[in-house]
Amino acid sequence: MALRHAVLAALLDGEYSGYQLAKIFDLSVSNFWHAVPQQLYSELSRLETEGLISGRQIIQHDRPNKRVYTVTQAASTSSNGSP
Repeated sequence: MALRHAVLAALLDGEYSGYQLAKIFDLSVSNFWHAVPQQLYSELSRLETEGLISGRQIIQHDRPNKRVYTVTQAASTSSNGSP
């Protein structure tokens, strides 16, 4: 499975930040598959550029701001094989 497919599959469950996705991957697939955070953030950027995910910034007052991602309609349509 490619990293992009793993990211898209994880985002089908909801809106997550890159940090949250890294933690999900660490808990679920780290025994047999490993992606370093730099790979994950690069893939998130590519997927957003391609229009398959959308990101929005969350302003946090006590912590650094974070960016959370969701799957777009375009990704849902392409994964279903629909036109």
